Parts: sequence; C-alpha cells; structure tokens
Amino acid sequence: MANFATLFTDDYFQIATNEYQRFKEYSPYYDEAYKKDILTKTNEYLTSITISKDNVVEVIKYLDNNNPQSGSFVHWNNLKDLLNYAQEKPEDVSLLLNHLYDSSIPLNERINEFIANGKKFNPKIKLGTPLFGYLLAAYDYLLYPIYKEEVFKDFLTTFEIDEKVGSFSLGEKYQFYVRLCKLVLEKVSYSNWNMLDVQDFIYCLSQYYDLITNTAVKFINYFAKRLKYFKDNPSDFLQEIQNLDYQFLESLKRQYSNTEKVNKIRYEVLDSIIARKEMDITKFEELKTIINSQYETNIINSWSNFTILFPLYYSKFKNKIVLELSKIHNAIQHIEELDGFEFTPNKIINDFTWRQNFGSTDIWLAVYPKDKVNHKVAGQLFFRIDESIIEYGLFAGTEMGIGETVNDITVVSDVNEFTYEEMKNRFVELIPKYKALNEKEALSESVQEDEKPYLTNDELNYFWITAKPSIWTVDKIKDGSNIFYTAYNLKGNKRRIFTAFEKVKPGDKIVFYESTPRKEIVALGEVVQRMHKGKTEDYAEGEVEGITLRYVEDINPISWTKLIEVEELKDSNPIKNGAQGSLFELTKEEFEIILSLEELDEISDAKKQMKNYFIPTINLNDDLNIENLYFDNKTTILRQVKTALKNGKHIIFTGPPGTGKSKLAKEICDSINVKYTMSTATSDWSTFETIGGYRPTSEGNLLFKPGLFLECIKNSLSMEPQMKWLIIDELNRADIDKAFGALFSALTGDPITLSFESISGENIVLRPQGKMEETISLNDYEYVIPNDWRIIGTMNTYDKSSLYELSYAFMRRFAFIPITIPSEITEELVQSYLNVWGIENNELSGKLTKLWEAINKYKKIGPAILKDIALHIVEDDDITSAVIMYVLPQFEGLQIEEINQFIEDVNILSDVEDERLLQFAGDFF
Repeated sequence: MANFATLFTDDYFQIATNEYQRFKEYSPYYDEAYKKDILTKTNEYLTSITISKDNVVEVIKYLDNNNPQSGSFVHWNNLKDLLNYAQEKPEDVSLLLNHLYDSSIPLNERINEFIANGKKFNPKIKLGTPLFGYLLAAYDYLLYPIYKEEVFKDFLTTFEIDEKVGSFSLGEKYQFYVRLCKLVLEKVSYSNWNMLDVQDFIYCLSQYYDLITNTAVKFINYFAKRLKYFKDNPSDFLQEIQNLDYQFLESLKRQYSNTEKVNKIRYEVLDSIIARKEMDITKFEELKTIINSQYETNIINSWSNFTILFPLYYSKFKNKIVLELSKIHNAIQHIEELDGFEFTPNKIINDFTWRQNFGSTDIWLAVYPKDKVNHKVAGQLFFRIDESIIEYGLFAGTEMGIGETVNDITVVSDVNEFTYEEMKNRFVELIPKYKALNEKEALSESVQEDEKPYLTNDELNYFWITAKPSIWTVDKIKDGSNIFYTAYNLKGNKRRIFTAFEKVKPGDKIVFYESTPRKEIVALGEVVQRMHKGKTEDYAEGEVEGITLRYVEDINPISWTKLIEVEELKDSNPIKNGAQGSLFELTKEEFEIILSLEELDEISDAKKQMKNYFIPTINLNDDLNIENLYFDNKTTILRQVKTALKNGKHIIFTGPPGTGKSKLAKEICDSINVKYTMSTATSDWSTFETIGGYRPTSEGNLLFKPGLFLECIKNSLSMEPQMKWLIIDELNRADIDKAFGALFSALTGDPITLSFESISGENIVLRPQGKMEETISLNDYEYVIPNDWRIIGTMNTYDKSSLYELSYAFMRRFAFIPITIPSEITEELVQSYLNVWGIENNELSGKLTKLWEAINKYKKIGPAILKDIALHIVEDDDITSAVIMYVLPQFEGLQIEEINQFIEDVNILSDVEDERLLQFAGDFF
C-alpha cells in the first residue's frame, strides 16, 4: 500500500472523527451501544474458561446466542457450520480456537489454518472473515475489531486506499483490516478511544446518512475555503502546489507535455517545481509573459492566476470531492419519506470544475425525477456549498419556463449550524411542492425532444453568429459564463433573418465571427437555451426575447478574406449577406468546410481537450429492484449481482432452460437505468461479428465497421462515447476465445491496437477507461470501454451439443451466478408464479405442480416453460398439446425408455392423452 505512513493524517480524517464523536454523544439515531455490552460479556466469559473438547460446543452455542438478531456480528449460517464442525470434531475445533487466540502467532496464519482444517472437514463449510472478526472480538475487543465486508470496502474507498484486497486470503484480509484500525487508533486525537471505537467509527461512517452527510458537508466547505484563500493569495497557492508529492506532480507533468498556450504554462510550472528550480509568484509572472509572447494573440486574456494553477492542485483531490458529493446525493435520495420516488441516479453532481473547468469555489448537485430528460426541465431537490454558505431546497430547472418564483431555498451561513436532520426535514416539507412542480407540463413536447443529452450529428443545426467587438467579444465568455443574445435590436425591431433565431435549439453548433476590426472566425460555441425571455443591461425597462449561447473552444482565426475565396461558401447565408447581420444558418457541409480552413497542424492539445465528451457512468450502488420476476431465492441472487457489478465483474447466469436468465438480465439493466443490446451467440461467431472488420461499401471500397461490442461503447454516427450494456444469450454456444479475441486483454486493463484502419488512416484502438479519465475527444479510431460497462451472459448448462470449454482467461473476468429451479416445488410456489404472471385460475396450480414435478424427474426446467404451458392451457384448455409443444422438445438426448416412462407418469393427470404423447415421441425422437 502506497504511502502507508501518511494515512489518516489529512483534514478529512480529523473532520470525520470529530463528527463521529458528536454523533455518538448527541444523536438520537446512534444505535450501536449493544456492541460493547455484548462483547464485554463474551470477553469475561472466554477469559474465565479454558476451551477444551468437553466444552467447545457449549462455547460456540454461547457465542451463537449472543450474536444479535439485528445488526449481527456474523451471519448465522457461519456459526451454524462452526457448531456442526465442533459437534463432529470437538477436539479439533477446541485446538483451533485456542490456536486462534494465541497472539504469539501471526494473525493471518491463525485464521488460514482454521479455514484449511475446516475445509478438510467439509469443503462447503462457511467460515468467512466476519466470523473470525466476531470470534476474536468476543475474546478481546480491545485488540480485535468486528468485521463487515461492505463496510471494509467503503472504508478503503473513503480513505482512497488503493490496495488489491481481493487477492488476499481471508487471514491476510482481516490482518490488513486490523493494521488499518490500529493506525486509526494511533492517529485519532481522542485518547479514550479503543479498537471497538475505531470499528464503530468505520461502521457508522458507512451506514448512518446523518454522519455521512455532516462529514461530507463540513469537508467540502473546508476545501472551498481553502480554494477561496488560494484564489486571493496566488503566491501561497503556488507554494501549496510545490508541497504536493513529487510522484503525483511527475504524472501530472506527463499529461501536460507537448501542449500549447495555457497548458504550456502549466507544464513549465511543473517542470520548474520538479527540477527544484525557483518558482515563486515573480517567476510565475515572468513565465506567463514569455509564453504569451510566443503567440500572436493574448492567450492569457481570460485567465487569472487561480484558473491557470487550479487544475495543478485540484486534480489531486477531485476524486475525493466527487465521492463526498456523491454521498450527499445518495443520502438525499434515501430519505425515508422519499421512498417511492424514482430519481435519476448519479446526476447531477457538479464539483469545483463545473464552470467549464476554470475552477470555482462552489459545488452543487440536483436530485430530480428519473422520467425527466435532464435537470433543466425538472423540479430539483437542490444542494449547494461554497466557502461561506450551504444552500438546499426546491429549485425549478432553468428550461422549465417558470422562473425563480417557485424556488424555495434554505440558506445556512455557518457550516457548524448545518445538520443532516434539518436538511432532511426541510426536503420532506417540500415533497408536495416538488411533486406538483414535476407534474407541471412546463415545456412543450418539442422542447423536451430537443433536450436530448446526446445529439447525433444528423440532429444538429449549425449557425454563424456575429460579435461586434465594440459591444462584446468572445473573450468575455471564456470564463465559463453564458451570453444572452437578443433577437431584437435596441429599437425593438426583429433582427435580420429572424427565422434563424426561431430554429435554434439546445446543443446546436456555432462559429463565432468577430467583425471589424478583426473580421475573423475566432471560436466555436453551442446553444444553451432556445428562444426565451431574458434581461440585459440594454433593455433595462423589461425583458426581451433571445437565445443563450456558450463558448466551447478557440480555433486558429479564419479571416474573412480566406472565407470569401472558397467556392463552396459563396452561396452560404453569411457570405451572401456580407456578414451584415446577427445570426445565420449554415448547412452541416458549410460548417465543416469553414473548420477545414483552420490550419490543423497548429491546433493545440488544449483545444483538443475542449472537444472532449464525458465518458458515461452508471451508479452501481443502488439496490436492484426486480418487479416482474419471481425467484424463491431472489434476495440472494440480487445481492450476488450487485456485489459482482460493484467489484467490476461481468456476469454469467447459469442454469437449466426456462429459469428466467435472459429476462433477469434485461430486468437488471432496467433497474440500473442503463440501455442494453441483446444478442444470441452462435458457433459461427468470430471477432468479425464482435469486434469488427472490413466490409465493402457501395463504391467498392473496404471500410472498417465496428462489431457488436464496439457499437455498445461508441456511437458510430456521432463518434461520441456511449453506454450500452451487452446481454449475450446462450453465450456458451460460441467458441469463446475465437469470438472474444482482443476484448479479453482490454477488459483487464491493457490497450489493444487492431490491424484495421479507420477512415482517417489510424489503426483502431480498443482500450479501457483510465482510472482518472473522465472525458474523451471525438475521433473515428479510438474505442474506450467505460469503467461501468458490463457484459451479462446467460448459459444453458444442459446444452451439451454446442458447449465449448471455457478458458480460465475467460472465466476469471466473470462472476458465475446460478439461476436454478426452486429447491422445493409446492402448489403454493406455483400459485406465486401464477400471480406474478397475472394468470387467474384456481384449478391450474395443482395440475401444474404435479406436471412440473414429473418433468423434473427427467429434465430440470425452469418456471418460464411452465408459464408457456399455463398460458396455453388458459387459452386452449388442452394440456396434451401444451406438453407436446413445450415439454417433449426439451427431452432431446434422453433415452426413449425414459421418455415413455415420463408419459406414463403424466398420465395420472386428468385430460392428458397418452396416445397423442406416445405418437409424437415416436415421430420426434
């Protein structure tokens, strides 16, 4: 583990421990005192006896009886298995317990030996890490902490501990956990803490929303104050950057190598710091002047010292800030009184980079309904923090056309007066307003249709907008602010070509042209808001209609002289009108021709970065909700799925036909709110179908066409990254190694360069998303696998005729989750399925139960086939036909004697015609 000594010494740790102490002492919701009561009693008991073969069963029963029913230390089945082990092998277990409590032996060795002996007794025995946490804490809670897997993982994430504990043995994992707890105990400022307090701190910081939120708010406010101080004191900001660890600064320097303009300044700052050259505010100003002089235009006109230095400092802390913001977002969504509302997961969460990455001293988030296309057209549960205040309440989206009159915001001016409880109560009070606001049809359907989060190139409009430098310049909006561009002149008359203003919609692309004296296209932008009313200084008496625009990126200036020389642009609206006007429509071809006039070899890396699009993410923390399927072990299945997905695993559902594997895969995607593509594997699959390959065009040329996998992660029209999970039905029908090819390596972190070339001539690259990577530039050759992208496969374990052997390289990338038939088939169970399927027939459950039992004697089938049978019987009242159509084909591969015996067995059911069954069996098999 990197930099172990510096753990738990930062400001977050101090804030978190202080908040926990207050929470424990004053919160009415704190409910963990039972731990000390129980463990004090077990400590006294275990230290007062000598464990032997004669009393070991009694000892384990005692520990089992003291394991609380709610908030349990360990799952009851672990203690049950341990008790069974002790009853069968009392001498062995007594020796193992005494060995476990021998502190002279390394902890991991004690635990691993216990497990190894247990597995020899019973390979299926359940002896998990929580069991050993309880056994050890029950013996000495001042030395050993209780353990919970999900709490431990949250602990690692919260404190950014990058340790691959998944590769540890159980003994190593618990020993590592103990080591971290001891380090917390050393670093905490409260002298009366013991190991139980540390465990309780870790647990509460993961499980109690009030503690989680209060800690996050205070930490973010503290960080905002630091940013504000650095904004006002750039000399100290420079010094703080120099105090960052050199390994981080080296990696940052590599990111800025071979860059231009402002990024070149950043590179030189990092280079000076790493080389331990002098770098104070005077040298920094000199550096800015030198680099600025290398360009014809003033490259730092819109940049302050703070905005230049901001990313050099903030990139170190960005992940932590986003994590804490996400915790607040999650806490709001899980307010008990909001249960039943469906929210858009993991949106909108804006950290200190939200102002176009220029850096800010405030953050904000919005919780809004899942059925809204984005937060701009929704009533929001809003939350904001800056260096001086915390704000929360109801906020109307800026595109709702309602204005601020409905907003209801509470302002807390002192962070120490903020409490989760008051925030929660306020949101609960606002529920009726929130509900009413989101039921309003504030926008027309056409507006909502235009507000798609990702527009393809074919859906965009393109415009030329003229800026008069005597009134405003593009430089004025490079700080991330928008500009409201009126559709009327100062006399109140419509501007020329008014119809262009009426066609504008959010997301449309713009070229900014600055008129005399520059007479150049200088930047690209996009539309933020269609025609709406707004205020400007020139219209002090009231509102006027206009459109809202934003700056996106600089381009190397394209002069008017060069534009009018291009034959293809002579009939374009701005050229025909001599640029005498405000807003002109362009065709897509005209827009692209204009951009082609820019000298491409001079485009800076900074400009390329401005074209980046966010790589989509998915929230994998929410509980799964599967409403349309019934499993007798649904809770276990969903827990396994959630854990596997959070741990970065892809999933394969295995089991007999008809158990609902494919339907479950689709339901999971729907629950997570992720789009998906579904395909059925075949033995003919190769990388041509999955990764892609050359295909002839209508002109006879060969062009690379992406395959099934690549189409899931990138829109082939717009070249924008996208997130579509891939569901592969009957995955084992494919030759896995042949079909998946290079995807194996890419799924485990290795970039792969394919032999195919894109239209631009670059080789196709398939690579995973980087750990710190959030955006990607648009190109035709690079395919990035998002960190949250998953494959869900289904595998029919009976399909032996086409079952390929799965390689280890394939299997270790997936979690295999069995979807089996119910362990016990009863009439009550069958009736439960009928209820889910919406089939009302009181006489049907008994027949189906007997039929299902008879089928499973010969071939295991799932309830989906039973549903087909039930629907057929309800519609046609012919059980014999249902058996012929849906059951007997499943018996392929059975001996004819077994099939005849099955027919004889089902003959006990009324209305079954055995002669028809025998005739079909004779013809079919």
